[in-house]
Amino acid sequence: MNEQILCAMIEAMDNGAMAAGIALHELTALIMRGRLANTFAMWDNEALVSVGGFDLRAQKPANEAKALYVRGWSEDQGEVYYPLAGVEEVIPLARLVATYGACIAPILPSNQAARYRVPDPLLEPDNHAKHLKKMGTKQQCQDAHLYYAGFDPTYLEGGILPAYHHQG
Repeated sequence: MNEQILCAMIEAMDNGAMAAGIALHELTALIMRGRLANTFAMWDNEALVSVGGFDLRAQKPANEAKALYVRGWSEDQGEVYYPLAGVEEVIPLARLVATYGACIAPILPSNQAARYRVPDPLLEPDNHAKHLKKMGTKQQCQDAHLYYAGFDPTYLEGGILPAYHHQG
C-alpha cells in the first residue's frame, strides 16, 4: 500500500463506490470485471452490513478434507484442485449492486506497487503449490457462489461505476 493507491481508493469511495479494490497483477482481469479481491479492498461498512455482510457459505472451510473441491487449470501445474471457497466477497458485491446499483470501483494502479508476492517455489514449495491451485480455480469458485446466490457471474460487470469501466 502506498499513498497513491490509498488516495485512489478513497477517491473511489467519495465518487459513490461502496466497494473499491486494487487490481492485483494475477487477478487483474477478474477484478476489472467487478470481482474485487478482499486481498486489497475497501468497503463502505454500513452498505456491506445492509446486504448481510460477507457470506460465510463462501468462506474457507475449517476442514479441507471434508470440503467440496473444484478443478481448474494452472499453466505451471496443469490440473489443480481447490476447495470451493475463499471468495467471501463475491456474494456481497452482487447484493450491493442489486440493492444500490452501480457501486463497484476496480482500480488499476498506474505503477507496479500492487504486486502480490507469489511464494517462492524453492523456498516455500507448499505455499507456492497452494497459490497455483487457488489462482487456477478462483473464477470457478466465484462463478459457483454467484450462481448459488442467484446471480449470473456477469452481474458484477453491470455494477461497476461508469468512471471505472475500462480503466487504464
